Amino acid sequence: MHQKLSKSPITYVLAQVRFSTIQSIGDYIPKLQDEIRSFFPHFQKVNLQAIQLREDQQPISSVFNQWHFIDKDRQTGIILDNHSITIHTNQYSQFKPLIENLEKVLTRFNEILKIVLFTRIGLRYINLIENGLDNIDIGLRGFQLKATNFEIDKFLTKTETTQLSNLGIIKIQATHVGNKEIISGTKNLYVPPDLVDAASVLTFQNYKVPDKDFLILDLDHFNEQQGDFDIDEILHNFKEFQEIIYQVFCNAVGEQNLKNWA
Repeated sequence: MHQKLSKSPITYVLAQVRFSTIQSIGDYIPKLQDEIRSFFPHFQKVNLQAIQLREDQQPISSVFNQWHFIDKDRQTGIILDNHSITIHTNQYSQFKPLIENLEKVLTRFNEILKIVLFTRIGLRYINLIENGLDNIDIGLRGFQLKATNFEIDKFLTKTETTQLSNLGIIKIQATHVGNKEIISGTKNLYVPPDLVDAASVLTFQNYKVPDKDFLILDLDHFNEQQGDFDIDEILHNFKEFQEIIYQVFCNAVGEQNLKNWA
């Protein structure tokens, strides 16, 4: 277990298991809610629109359902659809409590759903870094124009690296914002745009928009190889993913930041 950082920059964490599609999953929702209602009492159904792009064909629009089970403080929740179970939180302390909550949900849900295969496992950490930006790896800070024709502190840069690990694929994305005017009107800047809808059911009232430049560091580790829906194996994979994400985080933020945040 890694030492908890007292000044951790983590704002949002997700762990997701995708599984072979269950088209009738909506029929099971009342039973599933009853199984976890004692620790996720809030419930919300969300209809989302998906656009499927196909070569030489018109885009196909479809609507799919998500069911959200949320704790009493609206800081941690479970997202369920017909092919995935996700735990997400904006109050991450350490990995063990997160994975123990996920284990409870997977165990209780699977007693009802009888899932056969998992098809993808992913673990994702979002960090909002305000201090110590000079210690962040220079490759993550992006390119800014510094000629006299440009306002030096008003910029937004994005970098992305995708690399194989010995367990799957790690994707590292960094968004460096020079001034909050650049992102004025952005809905929930504490998470990347593709996560805004999922995160919207949680409350981020404990966070405030930074007054100066900041960097959002997004670390996503996943594996798309399928396997039997063995919960012990799935949890073991998450633990190994977390070890690699921690190594990437340390390399990205630098030793001095780790000392300052301890």
